[in-house]
Amino acid sequence: MIERKNACVITGTSGYVGRRIRDYFVENDWTVCELKHNCRSDESLVTAYSLEEEISAGVVNVLEKSNLLIHCAYDFRVIDRQSVLRVNVNGSGRLLNTAKRVGVKKVIVISTMSAFDGCKSLYGMAKLAIESEARKTGAIIVRPGLVFGKSAGGMVGTLERLVSRSRIVPLIGEGRQVFYLAHENDLCSLILKIATEAAFDITEPIVAASEKGKRFKDILQILASINGKKLTFIPLPWGPAWGGVKLLELVRAPIGIRSDSIISLVNLNPMPSFELTKQIGVVFREFTHETAVV
Repeated sequence: MIERKNACVITGTSGYVGRRIRDYFVENDWTVCELKHNCRSDESLVTAYSLEEEISAGVVNVLEKSNLLIHCAYDFRVIDRQSVLRVNVNGSGRLLNTAKRVGVKKVIVISTMSAFDGCKSLYGMAKLAIESEARKTGAIIVRPGLVFGKSAGGMVGTLERLVSRSRIVPLIGEGRQVFYLAHENDLCSLILKIATEAAFDITEPIVAASEKGKRFKDILQILASINGKKLTFIPLPWGPAWGGVKLLELVRAPIGIRSDSIISLVNLNPMPSFELTKQIGVVFREFTHETAVV
């Protein structure tokens, strides 16, 4: 049975970031209960959970026995604005309010650097709305950059698969966009520090990434060098690229990238603040050929 001491609940462990956070906390002697959309009967410490549904008695039960909730879940299957609001925003609000009601001591919400005032992607705006729900309940908000590691998932994993399959790569916006990246271990270290140090009283989102940004083109070249490739880039205006991906989405073609990601690619936060990251004291390593494979 889960008890409150060093017991946490993590949502979204089917995804890359949630799975890595789960493993890191287990490695550091935490008892972790996962809330997952799809769970097998042979999985222990796993409770069925969906952003679309009301909070079940089973979810309430595990929250009551835990002193920490890390909310990573986000349903990428819904892509229209109304569904994103209903599933991801309202669903997150239900969970966060329940955690507050049953007395979970600390809640950490994993957002994204795509969420900022003036962002244009639906994903960024949805995460901003989730952050608003988080503030109402006193949760701590963490905005990771692009997360990378030896076996990266998410956007970095998608880009790595792209460059591994072809030497010719379309380059949107000439690849000058600057991204900030977070090694998975540094991100997990930050979250663990927030979880274990009682003195944290933070009301603003924490940017979790290295201050040393990388141009999109440079990220692709580093990933290509890991695969022993030299890329040829084909400039591509973002508008036609977005339109083509959007059309493929409408016919439900499996393409591995979302049209909303292209909007995020060309609309980045021009002035992210790393002040809170410095105060917490976790140093994020730079994204390089060497750090990308450890």
